[in-house]
Amino acid sequence: MVAADVAVKWAAFGQCRVIRLFGYNNQAADRYIQLHAEPAASVAASDIPAVASFWCAASTAFSWSLDPNHIELAELAIAISTTEVNYTAASAGTGLDLTAVVDSDFLVVSGTTTVVGDLTTGVADKQIWAESVGAANSLLRLDVKNNSGANAYILIYPEDTPIATENPLAIPKLVADTATVSQFFGRGGLFPYRKTAAKVERKGLTIKMAPGATLPFTFATGTDYNIRAIHD
Repeated sequence: MVAADVAVKWAAFGQCRVIRLFGYNNQAADRYIQLHAEPAASVAASDIPAVASFWCAASTAFSWSLDPNHIELAELAIAISTTEVNYTAASAGTGLDLTAVVDSDFLVVSGTTTVVGDLTTGVADKQIWAESVGAANSLLRLDVKNNSGANAYILIYPEDTPIATENPLAIPKLVADTATVSQFFGRGGLFPYRKTAAKVERKGLTIKMAPGATLPFTFATGTDYNIRAIHD
């Protein structure tokens, strides 16, 4: 991050270790480096960081080596704040020259990593990307919260409009009632693909929920689930 870059930096979409922070504050006012356990490059005003802020005095170099245990977070967004206790965005051009050393299998390494959905909006299913997008995307992480009153299964399809008599590509998790589960698909991610009997290639991604895991499925309806996907 440089002084001109005051946007929040999304660094990891899964478990990570922050090893070192170093750089220079060339501003005439103090700044604070904040580590937020957030799933995207967005931190809301007044959000409280996951650990205490790192104070960067005005016109001064800084360096923190966080050995031997490092700071472990479930995900990571790095923010530059003008206040210590909670997040207050710096104005344009008043950030820091900052390098963060982070170790993770879930680093955000491209500008195309995207979050679809959230864990607050009630849905029964979620299209993550359309078949027309094709194989350009891979699924990195899937989070599902179950508010239905009963256990449910996650069904992953490569079609825009799945049918209940067709097997999904995967049934990765049973989601217990009131539980939230996260499924990770490795560094490369999951590339949904199916070729139909008519030789039509399906490369979309749609998530369906069902109370059972046998054909034919009874797809959930209503707004009893929260679905969030991270893809590249």
